[in-house]
Amino acid sequence: MKRDFASIEYAGNDFFVATSPSGHAQVLDVGGRWYLPYQPHATEAQFHRGYPRANELFALKHRVDPEYRFRNKLWDKYYAPVRDPA
Repeated sequence: MKRDFASIEYAGNDFFVATSPSGHAQVLDVGGRWYLPYQPHATEAQFHRGYPRANELFALKHRVDPEYRFRNKLWDKYYAPVRDPA
């Protein structure tokens, strides 16, 4: 199987860098996570599988920023202010 992620070791821990949506799936399959601000390549399902408490964060976002003024690519892809995050 072609690996769509790179593995690096830092401070005695293995880190994975996903380089495509299939790479995200492979990282999830080994119980890993990826650095969120990098690029939002993961599908919405992959995002929620990798970050199962995301809806809690979305609920907090909704409470502290109900006008959806503070945003970036990550919020635009995985959080829609019209959703009821609760």
